Amino acid sequence: MSFSQEELIQMKQQADTFLELVEMSSHADLAQCTKLLAMYLTLYKQQFGEIPVTNYQKQLHAEELDKHLAKIVTDGMDEASEMLRIVLCEKQQDAQPGTFGINYIN
Repeated sequence: MSFSQEELIQMKQQADTFLELVEMSSHADLAQCTKLLAMYLTLYKQQFGEIPVTNYQKQLHAEELDKHLAKIVTDGMDEASEMLRIVLCEKQQDAQPGTFGINYIN
């Protein structure tokens, strides 16, 4: 299954945005982001049930990216990017006098 030029450009932009955010993040920022994503996944599982491990394994070992898997990957990058933005924004607010933040790392 082939992708349009527009789809490929969008996937590249999402990947680039995510990598830029990763480069701006410290190890502690990435750890906090991972915790937020884990909480997000836990909330999903509580509401909708477990996601079979075989689904993850299938996607990890896929030889080519079909449109369904591409959507999962790009949506996942969007979620990870959003969580990193939240963490970086919170860190920036913590650095400003008179603001309060939540520290999830402790």
